[in-house]
Amino acid sequence: MPERIWYLLSLKLSGEATKAELDEFYALLEANPEWETAIQQITRYWLQSPMPTQQAQSGQDLWNKHQQRMQAAGIEWADPEDVTTAELEEISLERSTPRIWLWRSLSVAAIFLFALAGWWIFRPASETKREIAAINQNQVSTRPASKTKLTLPDGSKVWLNASSKLTYGNGFGEKHREIWLEGEGYFDVAKNKQIPFVIHTSRMDVRVTGTVFNVRAYAQEPTSETALIEGSVEVTLSNDKSKKFYLKPKQKLVVDEHGLVNSAKEMPSLRVTPAAFTASLQALAKPLEDNQVVETAWVYNMLSFSDESFRQVANKFEKWYAVEIRFEDPELEELRFTGSFRDETLSEALKAMQLTTPGTPFGFVVRERQVTIQKAR
Repeated sequence: MPERIWYLLSLKLSGEATKAELDEFYALLEANPEWETAIQQITRYWLQSPMPTQQAQSGQDLWNKHQQRMQAAGIEWADPEDVTTAELEEISLERSTPRIWLWRSLSVAAIFLFALAGWWIFRPASETKREIAAINQNQVSTRPASKTKLTLPDGSKVWLNASSKLTYGNGFGEKHREIWLEGEGYFDVAKNKQIPFVIHTSRMDVRVTGTVFNVRAYAQEPTSETALIEGSVEVTLSNDKSKKFYLKPKQKLVVDEHGLVNSAKEMPSLRVTPAAFTASLQALAKPLEDNQVVETAWVYNMLSFSDESFRQVANKFEKWYAVEIRFEDPELEELRFTGSFRDETLSEALKAMQLTTPGTPFGFVVRERQVTIQKAR
């Protein structure tokens, strides 16, 4: 990688880059997508790097401060024992108090980045695996059977679904607009053409300037997806930066780790199969109730699914009801369902699903928070 890209990156991270220099930086990155992983990793270490005058803090201290910020914003953790359906809470996270560090002047920033770039290039190969949960300065998490809404420092609004985590570094909205997501989030991004909004997940990166969309990327699920409601987004696969997808409203990109994407709704000639993932551009599922889109119904307190396998539905149930679901027979995991629930309990939802499977009936046993799905006896 040429020195020019490191110089421009140092300007960008120090907040001293002009519009022309930012344009040059993104143009170089666009022309050389193979650099993006290194740039992202170095940016993360820059955002995380301790200041010379900053005393090291233990994980517990950081967690305590995080809880204090959450409580000051009016958010309380939802106890899964007391929750049967997801709850929506309004949160506004104010930008952290700006810190001015003289050592982050441009000259020192450039030296730091050149040194970091050298470390990146020559470090052991075993360390090059991409990591997701990287930044600890600002993190919002949700427990099972709960969800929350927050406003980011740039004015963007995020609805975070159950069992999800969102992290972003200091300087968000000023130096950068990059976040890391594990789980599911619905985004209404504030417009800012000068600083694109980028969401990093384990399988894909989503880049926008201002739009409304949903991203689902749970680590334990084999598929991830981006569903576009308004505007436009650009999605690249984490393992193949040369493959870019441009979504239009009412489209979604589904990325499958095992190549098992349902092809019934695929759009012709928009399917690629890189080294490890299968990606498919599809139309959003048809609305089930009140014209709500299935992919974003959870934002409106609805648990919806359209022609999904029992295993996929179970994944949603686990987060919605804070339970663990086990199948005794793998054949049952392949049953397909379409439905929508709002206020039903877990037992009521499963009983309703039983009525739609006369050919392959199933039974279920609920013991505390453990659910077993079995063939009807």
